[in-house]
Amino acid sequence: MPRKAKEGNIDLYYMNKVEGANKKNAPRKTKSSSKKINQKQKNKDDVFNLDDEIVIGITDKKTKNAKKPVKNSKQKSKKSKKKKLSLFLLKWTSIFLLIFGTIIFILTTPMFNIKKIDIYGSNQISQEEILSLSGLSVETNIFKSSKSSVSKNIKQNPYIENVIVKRKLPDTIEITIEEKQKAYMLQFVNGYVYIDKQGYILEISEKKLELPIISGYKTEEDKITAGNRLNNDDLENLNNVIKITDSLEEIEIPINKITNIDISNKEDYTVYIAEEKKMIHFGETNNLSSKILYVKSMIESEKDNEGEIFVNGDSNGKFRHFFREKV
Repeated sequence: MPRKAKEGNIDLYYMNKVEGANKKNAPRKTKSSSKKINQKQKNKDDVFNLDDEIVIGITDKKTKNAKKPVKNSKQKSKKSKKKKLSLFLLKWTSIFLLIFGTIIFILTTPMFNIKKIDIYGSNQISQEEILSLSGLSVETNIFKSSKSSVSKNIKQNPYIENVIVKRKLPDTIEITIEEKQKAYMLQFVNGYVYIDKQGYILEISEKKLELPIISGYKTEEDKITAGNRLNNDDLENLNNVIKITDSLEEIEIPINKITNIDISNKEDYTVYIAEEKKMIHFGETNNLSSKILYVKSMIESEKDNEGEIFVNGDSNGKFRHFFREKV
């Protein structure tokens, strides 16, 4: 019979025998079993971990309350937009007030009152007339009238081709004009109509200038007023007249030596040169470069003879250029 263990004492022999028996009966641990045990342990760790549970619990709470920060972010976004809009309005209101104040200052201060008006390029029109047309006057604000309106006012005069207006701050206006030039005359009633090379009517005057008189024009009398232009038929003829006078200048017959140009017959433009006492029949304006050489030759060879020069035929045919003396 086994001995009873005394209370308070431990029978070492008995304990050793029990432990040895347990060891014999216990299954041996293999590598695979140890791995399984480790894996189970890991799974247990994954299933429950106090630290992880604390973190998960915190995360769940935050997730439940996630809607609250979204609402706050929307409110903050609205406040930010309102603030930006207020700053934008304040900025542009300040700029507008600054610009408005500057304009008021410029328009009211005497510093920008006109003290001097300089006019350049006026040869046929007096400076007094240009100044009157401009609408400008000294001691008025330099910005009161726009440059375009000043230019438009001055161009009311038919002699004006172009106008450039400049402000030279603080108190000077500079006006530069380009005038149309008188090139030909039309005989009209008891006077003369001055026109430029573009067919614009510049002036009607009783004074005869040293310019060619164009006869045979078709523009109606009631249309012949300063500022108007010749009709289309006369403008076409005028282009041919310019070709003829340019070719005559090439043989040293200046335009002011030409007395009259008749445009009534487009098939035979005629030019009279009083100084040479000769009438030239050009015909049409084709082959002017060759025709003008014959004109030059006959003017020189018939220097002292009054008569007519005919270069109005086709020199490639049977026609021969000739001079016919006045009988």
